[in-house]
Amino acid sequence: MSTKIQVTPQLIKHQKKLQAAADDVGATANGGPVNPLKLSVAHEQLQNQADKVQKAIDEQVAIFEFDERPLKSEVTAARVFQAVRVHDHVLLPVAREDFRVLPNAYLRSAIFGTGRDVQLKNEQLLSGELEKITEFTDIAAFEYIDAQLKGYHLCQYDRKVWATCVEFYRDKPLAREGSQDYEKTTFYQFATRMGEMYGPATHRAILASLLRLDAVQFRIRYRGWNLRGQKILNASFQDGSDRGKPLASDLIHFQVLDGVAELFGPRGWTALHKNVLSHDGLMGWIAGFYASHNCSYWLPFEYLRELSGYPGTAKNFKPAFLAAIEKLKGPSVDESYRIREAKVSLDKKKVAVARKRWKIPEAESGTPKKGEDEAPQTPKN
Repeated sequence: MSTKIQVTPQLIKHQKKLQAAADDVGATANGGPVNPLKLSVAHEQLQNQADKVQKAIDEQVAIFEFDERPLKSEVTAARVFQAVRVHDHVLLPVAREDFRVLPNAYLRSAIFGTGRDVQLKNEQLLSGELEKITEFTDIAAFEYIDAQLKGYHLCQYDRKVWATCVEFYRDKPLAREGSQDYEKTTFYQFATRMGEMYGPATHRAILASLLRLDAVQFRIRYRGWNLRGQKILNASFQDGSDRGKPLASDLIHFQVLDGVAELFGPRGWTALHKNVLSHDGLMGWIAGFYASHNCSYWLPFEYLRELSGYPGTAKNFKPAFLAAIEKLKGPSVDESYRIREAKVSLDKKKVAVARKRWKIPEAESGTPKKGEDEAPQTPKN
């Protein structure tokens, strides 16, 4: 995957300037004497370089494509950062065993909402009585994400089911639209992989969720990457519900389609600890939202209510949000998404949330600088 660059006099000159800037900053950090003007120049040079790198990242394609037959180690190295294409095969990014990869567009929007009404309508869905959304409908999302959905509304449980489907493709390419290459598993095996105890209620919850995911279509634009009115999953079943007796051995056939790889470009996805997916409702959304970021900043409660798809009133949202934050501070919460503190603004309208090593900004306004809000895609040990 490594690419050689042409060494020119201009490149050597640029490298020397950056090295001098780094030396000046290092001297300041170590208490050495540095001319303020030189330090200002060093700051400007380093900032310009950071902007150039950020621009290169923003302009990079979502799916890295290998021109030749790569080594397995090269493919693995590329998948740490983004989705890759090897000839006709598309693979999603890879994370540690306890982590699941999801697009930031899913974690910073109301695509997977926090309301319980979706699952309360499971029986209507399973009986064929629940009407679909027939036109693309806008979904609340972070300011640089444009999202629309048609089919059925989704919930946090659907996020867990979809992430489980993706986990089946950890070491294999995604399915192409129209192919007959389906993953096959039983309801019992699927529930076990989700981390749930199998039973009749779990069986029907999984069935209803897969029906929703099979029906939904997205239009998502994020960082210039597009998912244009595409399905994210195909699913079919050999299920005993129609004969009144669903069994653990009933079969699920499903495909995660390769179009979703467009949402897994550089800094476009997050590796979530699998326990995040076990949290339901608002707590699950908050855990995923802040896990997908890398710094603290102030956001209005009302904005967060819209982003989360919270079904209650603005008056109820604030105490519900803060109660969920308190639970996410617990020692049993994995460090990759544990909350350290949350601070409410003086006017009670905004909140800043901090994970480990994050600093809450003093100013109670503004959004993060470009690139600052991105989570490390593969959390450190």
